[in-house]
Amino acid sequence: AAHTAMIMAYYKVKDNIRDSGFWGKIKYALALPVVSFTHRKAKKCQPEMEEAVAAMMEQQWKAEQETVTSIDRASDPTATALGKIAAMLGTDEKQKYILQKVGYMLGKYIYLIDALDDLEDDIKTGNYNPYLLKFHTKQPTEEQKKEIIQYAVEVTNLTIAQLAAAYELLDIKRFKPILDNIIYLGLKDTRTIILQKR
Repeated sequence: AAHTAMIMAYYKVKDNIRDSGFWGKIKYALALPVVSFTHRKAKKCQPEMEEAVAAMMEQQWKAEQETVTSIDRASDPTATALGKIAAMLGTDEKQKYILQKVGYMLGKYIYLIDALDDLEDDIKTGNYNPYLLKFHTKQPTEEQKKEIIQYAVEVTNLTIAQLAAAYELLDIKRFKPILDNIIYLGLKDTRTIILQKR
């Protein structure tokens, strides 16, 4: 988990440098040497993880450059990477397959909920947001915002349902109440908090 966090932090800082304005670039550039040091150590210990995350970031960047309007295509790099990472936890092929599905759907949810959380900021800055592209607008009216939010709720509900279906196939030996709480309550609660913040 620590190695994964360090690898992801490195690529997140690099992505922020690419996407930020002048002062943001300076701020994240100052953080880059620190995360680069920990990244080098982490990728030596987890080369498969490094490969999955590096590929995800490259594909995500391409999707944003191509202004992909499909929610599924936009979320696929993050979902695929988390699917590969989750599969690494399996001890046999059946378990790896199920974990890959759980990771994929969780990655998709994370991408979609993050895009919803960033919606207002992306409207202001003009940054890539799959919901805005899906509705073919950069400056949505209040009515369009309501439609976008309703769509986001529906698509995240579907994603949570698919995640739960895959999760139910796992033979959970420890922490089942905690994991159940995350899957069945926490994901929806996170969305509620984001919507209430608006």
